[in-house]
Amino acid sequence: TVRSKRVVEARVRTPGTIAKLNVVEGAHVEAGQVLGLVADTKIALRIRSSDAQITGLMSRLATAKSEYERASELQKRGVTPQARLDQAKTAFDVATNDLAAARSERAVIERQIEEGQVLAPASGRILRVPVTEGSVVMGGESIATIAANEYLLRLEVPERHARFMQNGDVLKI
Repeated sequence: TVRSKRVVEARVRTPGTIAKLNVVEGAHVEAGQVLGLVADTKIALRIRSSDAQITGLMSRLATAKSEYERASELQKRGVTPQARLDQAKTAFDVATNDLAAARSERAVIERQIEEGQVLAPASGRILRVPVTEGSVVMGGESIATIAANEYLLRLEVPERHARFMQNGDVLKI
């Protein structure tokens, strides 16, 4: 039998449903090649929610900016107290930071989409694909077993023949 010295598993990073499977048993793959895509329907909902939140925060930031500019102008004229200007400045800073936080959260969600790609951990030949498109998988579950490109030839011979074999003998296969 021919066996691989090294067998590695291509594992899912995030739970979800296999939306696309790009490999079949026996196919040759390169390290880093996308073997499949795991999708989570909740991520699309989170993206839409995040976009709506960002839109609302942009509106709040615009309002806070105009309030700050108005308070600054009135304070220069001596019409409004410094406390009102400080309050408007704080509201503007909070709105700016809230918008930055919402954008960062959206970037995290986008990264989760990228983590849905299942990549080949090594170059080699696909030995086994235990899942199909539409299968539900959990994080860490294998979608393919890959035999790395180092192989062993294993001979199994009956004892009656093995006793005549010596280390270093030439075998014809």
